[in-house]
Amino acid sequence: LESHDDLTFVDRLCSPEEWENARPPSQVIAQAKLAIGLLLLSPGIPMIASGQDYLRSKNGVQNTYQRGDLNALKYNLFKETQDFHNWTKEVISLRSSEEGELFRPYHFMAEDRYISVKGPHDTIAQIIFAESDIEIPYCLLILINPSGYETNIPLPEICYGKKETILLGESDSQLGTIQPLCLQVWKIIL
Repeated sequence: LESHDDLTFVDRLCSPEEWENARPPSQVIAQAKLAIGLLLLSPGIPMIASGQDYLRSKNGVQNTYQRGDLNALKYNLFKETQDFHNWTKEVISLRSSEEGELFRPYHFMAEDRYISVKGPHDTIAQIIFAESDIEIPYCLLILINPSGYETNIPLPEICYGKKETILLGESDSQLGTIQPLCLQVWKIIL
């Protein structure tokens, strides 16, 4: 999403003039949560830049090579966006947890390890299963809603009639229903 000398991700989404009280607009925060969540839950080794966990901005400057004034981390801004930092921490904790093992495959993910469902308004449901030689009694369901609408994603039968637990997202969510600009992860016992 970003690297050390380039534009920050949040600067790609809005200009510094749009910030209020040391925070970008709420829609930008939701977009950034969705983006960093997808990055951290993707297979492979994710990379985040310093300060990305608290919505660091470089005032819209594209190339900050040799710009210590913009590259320096401003830790005093952390308290203004601590909710975003906590979200990032929660996603990293899930990825590194026992349940998150399915996000850290040892091999390239074969087609029989996942099911993808495209829902309305560009929503996506991704079901991830364990490798065939590993006995894990559950799968993970990722629901992604990049739209501005609450959406119900039609899920395959394998998701219903089983014990399900939400691991990431609003705890009062209904399986298959996802809020706008949101990411959910469910554990479904097989």
